[in-house]
Amino acid sequence: MLASIKTLFNSFMEICLFRLGPQDLPASNIFLTIVFVISILLALLLNLINLSFQHAVLAMMINITVVIIITWLILRLYNKPMRFIQTLTAQMGAGVVISVVAAPVIVMLVYAEEHDVDMTAAIVLWLGLFIWELAVTAHILRHALSTTFLQGFLMAILYPLIYFQLIDFLIPTQ
Repeated sequence: MLASIKTLFNSFMEICLFRLGPQDLPASNIFLTIVFVISILLALLLNLINLSFQHAVLAMMINITVVIIITWLILRLYNKPMRFIQTLTAQMGAGVVISVVAAPVIVMLVYAEEHDVDMTAAIVLWLGLFIWELAVTAHILRHALSTTFLQGFLMAILYPLIYFQLIDFLIPTQ
């Protein structure tokens, strides 16, 4: 089982490098559950860097819910609901990889803000990670929907757009 998880993580790395797509992952509820749990724990841990526990849990729940609902709706719209397990596994697994890469940048941003330090480098890194995440999501959707990268990218924009609107509405700024 451990070897399978390592192989799956390597697959997520390959997806993030645009070498594999969701169709290359197993359509397995077990793997989706494992990735789901890891995604929840990592999101919670990263949110705790700059949010209270209650707000970190809420932000994590919003994030997971948005990913699940938008992915399901897009697949239904394109009449490809049978690709849900693989697509969601790819989305969450890629999110885990990008979150691990983003963790030091988040720490840099929080440190710079708390210590009144120039945040330019951290902001540029964060913007690069944000664009990379959009591109990876577009790549996943392109394969899941058998469509173009541009259409996948336009749909990928929905995820952060809805997520940030909900965060702004539900979590007051401190």
